[in-house]
Amino acid sequence: MQKGLKNQEIMKHLQMLLKTFPKDYISEAEFRKKFEKTLMYPTDDVLLYKDQFDSLISVALKSDKEIYLLAEDYEGSFDNGELFVLSDLSDYEEYAKLNLSTLNVLFSSSEEWIVLIEESLEGGIAVLAGSHDFVRQFKSIYSKGESDFRNYVEFCIKEYQTRKVPLTQLTEIIKLMN
Repeated sequence: MQKGLKNQEIMKHLQMLLKTFPKDYISEAEFRKKFEKTLMYPTDDVLLYKDQFDSLISVALKSDKEIYLLAEDYEGSFDNGELFVLSDLSDYEEYAKLNLSTLNVLFSSSEEWIVLIEESLEGGIAVLAGSHDFVRQFKSIYSKGESDFRNYVEFCIKEYQTRKVPLTQLTEIIKLMN
């Protein structure tokens, strides 16, 4: 894994996946293409857990030589964020050593998929958006998608019932997933 420079080629890949960068939350993302989406919850704050990462990478290795990770800066902007090039795609330990603390995106050079990861009320949440074939392959390896979504809904409802946390984020995530 190496820290990379944000060059026009890499940023072009990201612009082909998203209409605009999310402002503060994943739910504000607008995907350029009509992608299928699946949820991963919880995540390890702003990192994927090993099983999530390994599932993603095993599918990505079929079409990508490099994966990019762009993290927001501390002011919530991707413009001055850090870019990493994951060239040793199977090395979860290197990925886990990244000192990430903000919303970040993993995306492909093939423009076939993107993962947005943010810290949530408990742990974190990630949305994978990709081509029908990519998401289908991912779901066949990472079979927790439905239970992750159910767990997220249950957590949000419990937070609403016990602490009166508004259901705004849940509502926005449900809209995003459709």
